[in-house]
Amino acid sequence: MALFGKRKPFFEAFMEADGGMEVRIDTDVFEEAGEAGVMLADFANHLSMALAHSGKAENPETAMREMLDIFVQELENPTDMPEGGMLGETG
Repeated sequence: MALFGKRKPFFEAFMEADGGMEVRIDTDVFEEAGEAGVMLADFANHLSMALAHSGKAENPETAMREMLDIFVQELENPTDMPEGGMLGETG
């Protein structure tokens, strides 16, 4: 039996030793780009709760507010740009 049963991860992120990040995304789970927005919102809600439960934020609402503030700042002025491409891509 597979680790996740019939489920499989569609998003994985790994921190690199140099502070960078390796991200793997299975875009086959989305029929259109807007669906990714739902996934991002769900992930943000889970993360804000986890940060509050672990004591890294006062409460989920505060965590969400802080995350959204930095999220918008990062979108408007990225500290770095993603590199790489799709698996199996050539050229």
